[in-house]
Amino acid sequence: MISYSVRANETDTAIFSFKGLSTDTKPTGTHDGQTIANSSTFFEMDTQEVYFYDGGSGSWLAQP
Repeated sequence: MISYSVRANETDTAIFSFKGLSTDTKPTGTHDGQTIANSSTFFEMDTQEVYFYDGGSGSWLAQP
């Protein structure tokens, strides 16, 4: 199960802060009707890994 907080702006784009397990499917493109913005994060609680969303490629990038 994924939980999240969101900081929405006046457009349909939002910066999300997701938390879940490494086995959870990370959302791409949109979530709850809003486009996932660059710099949104996904924190894997079981691995302690942090990923950042790249809207250009629609993928999650591991923190270096």
